[in-house]
Amino acid sequence: MAERLPLPPEPAHPAFGSTDYIRLQQELIAVRTRLDRQIAQLTRLNRLSNTLLTQQLGVEGLEAFAEMIPDVLDMAIGVVWELADHAVRDLAGFGLDLDDPVWRALGLELLEQLERGGLRQAVRLDAGSIPLLAEQQLCDVLICRCVNSEGQCIGVVMAANTVTLAGMFDPISDESLTVLTQVAERFAAHLDSRRSHELLDQRLQQLKESEERLQRVLQGTNDGWWEWDLRSNQCLVSRRWIEMLGGSSEEAELLSGFWLERIHPADRDGFEHSLRQTLYSSGETTLEQEVDLLQNNGQTLPVLVRGTASRGANGKAIRFSGTILDLTERKRHEAHVHRLAFYDALTDLPNRRGLME
Repeated sequence: MAERLPLPPEPAHPAFGSTDYIRLQQELIAVRTRLDRQIAQLTRLNRLSNTLLTQQLGVEGLEAFAEMIPDVLDMAIGVVWELADHAVRDLAGFGLDLDDPVWRALGLELLEQLERGGLRQAVRLDAGSIPLLAEQQLCDVLICRCVNSEGQCIGVVMAANTVTLAGMFDPISDESLTVLTQVAERFAAHLDSRRSHELLDQRLQQLKESEERLQRVLQGTNDGWWEWDLRSNQCLVSRRWIEMLGGSSEEAELLSGFWLERIHPADRDGFEHSLRQTLYSSGETTLEQEVDLLQNNGQTLPVLVRGTASRGANGKAIRFSGTILDLTERKRHEAHVHRLAFYDALTDLPNRRGLME
């Protein structure tokens, strides 16, 4: 009978008592609590982002944002500084009275500390190192720069607790720094977007004022004007242009296509040839031609058309704009001068005959 080989000894299991089990449960509960908190913070952060997308941040918007920071981070205090050219453009806070002008200067002081470190992430700040924060009995202070897409700092955000309320909130962790960094990124993106809208509104206002000045000038010169977008084939004509044709309008009107059908058939072919040369010839950019326009009542109106073609980067005409001048008075004056000259010639005819004899 073969001899049975000895089996290896069974590995020794560490003793696992009730104390270890309780400690493990506590660790699992702590991890689960931390994860739940992170999920809640991210949910509130997404809600904040959605709110910012539907708001144009003015003073009231900044105040709403400052109130949202403590909600996202589970902290007591929230402050935001909006900056422009390293100066405080505006500020707002939640849980603090910011009437003291010193708070504006604090935004620049915090910015200086952040830029000295060269970090774009949120950092902890020793409240005791800043008298204003120490006077407010703040603790757990977190600050972060708001940097836009061009690398410019356009804001500073701060979250904090008070000494008396700190025990009501969870201890500050690295996750809180990450969340505040994300808050700062969204705030910077929204401020960037808002300033783009402000710049666009400013340019639109300037354009409107320019158009109003042009309208006043043209009214003074009795000219009408038009602007034809060749890409959309829409032509904007002025109120004076409409009045010249016998219409009545309080505002400019948008036409579908250029107004060639308004030119008298006798002048249309010649004008269309000149227009084609101006739009599609590389050497021509301007057009100046006298034509007769057909009015609503069937009568004709003599006008002088002056137009200029604007070209895109590829050299193709994209816009044709200009003015029309009512020549009725000039034509009447020319006819009067012609009649006077003819009359003078008739009255002077006997004298000329006498000289000839």
